[in-house]
Amino acid sequence: MAELPSIGLRLSLKPLTFVPYHQLPVPLSANPLSALPHGPAFRFVDEVTSLEPGRCATGCYRVRGDEAFLAGHFPGAPMMPGVLLIEAVAQLVGIVAQSDPVIPPLADLRLTAVRAAKITGTATPGELLELSVSLSGRLGPLIQAQGTVAAGGRALLTAQVVLSGTAPEKSAPPAPMEGERRKGADESAN
Repeated sequence: MAELPSIGLRLSLKPLTFVPYHQLPVPLSANPLSALPHGPAFRFVDEVTSLEPGRCATGCYRVRGDEAFLAGHFPGAPMMPGVLLIEAVAQLVGIVAQSDPVIPPLADLRLTAVRAAKITGTATPGELLELSVSLSGRLGPLIQAQGTVAAGGRALLTAQVVLSGTAPEKSAPPAPMEGERRKGADESAN
């Protein structure tokens, strides 16, 4: 603890944590969609409209009408499949999780569980989907969140999702120099 002699204040300083540049979260001002592993043909988030890194976000996706899945779902009366509404929520959760300022991004982030999904409406070509997600918990490489999808003020989906990935490898502590003793086991030898 350091003391400032002129005014008698005591400060407790915490050590700084080094985060390599390539592990920094993607800022909203950059392209947050780059946090997704999906190619443009399988992205169901067109824009992130708000982002509180590591906590919550809102976004949108326009059902254009030329998506390949609409040709068969359903001919003559196309609608976006409910599982793709869930995928849109999972993708926005991935953006939130990968932007966390404290927890490094996970490699190979994937949707691994869906709970309490309720599909209460349909989305048709031309509609703008309004996505909203918030993280509810993290445990190691597991991320739990809830999300909603709406269009034109109508609720289409509520769901809880779990994503998982691979945590970055932690660097091993430096090996002791020649003649140095390691704490722990080496001290018990004396």
